[in-house]
Amino acid sequence: MRWSRFLVSFFLVLPAALAGVQGASAPRAEAPAVSPVENEVRALDSRRFEAMIRGDVGQLDRILGADLTYTHTSGDLETKKQFLDAISTGQVQYLSIIPSDVHVRVFNAAAAVVTGRIGLKVKFRGTDIAFDARYTAVYVLRDARWQLVASQSTRIPAG
Repeated sequence: MRWSRFLVSFFLVLPAALAGVQGASAPRAEAPAVSPVENEVRALDSRRFEAMIRGDVGQLDRILGADLTYTHTSGDLETKKQFLDAISTGQVQYLSIIPSDVHVRVFNAAAAVVTGRIGLKVKFRGTDIAFDARYTAVYVLRDARWQLVASQSTRIPAG
């Protein structure tokens, strides 16, 4: 009887013990390394949002490419000049921009695509608006600095 209890216990405990040993020795998946270029573009995208909130058109002028196409969640398309004019005149005020789920893909160290989600609070022509959106931003490396050349946002339906 003792021997049978021992065998039952042994065979009940053995699989759990082996699973623990296998789990302990299994290699852990590490997060993929982030390249310095990826970090640089991610930081620039954050500085862009900060400059939009501050209304800093000087900083935005350096970040935005001369050939920028900026497509808003409304579908309106603006050039760099139109985008900066709307901010400098107060037609649009970015009150807060909260990014999340941001991903950066770098291509040949000369182009980068940033995708993510943003929570926006905007004052547009005197009316406060708040919504979430998905965005795509395309940066290119020109004269040793990254510039935004295309941006598009799509509003996420509430609900």
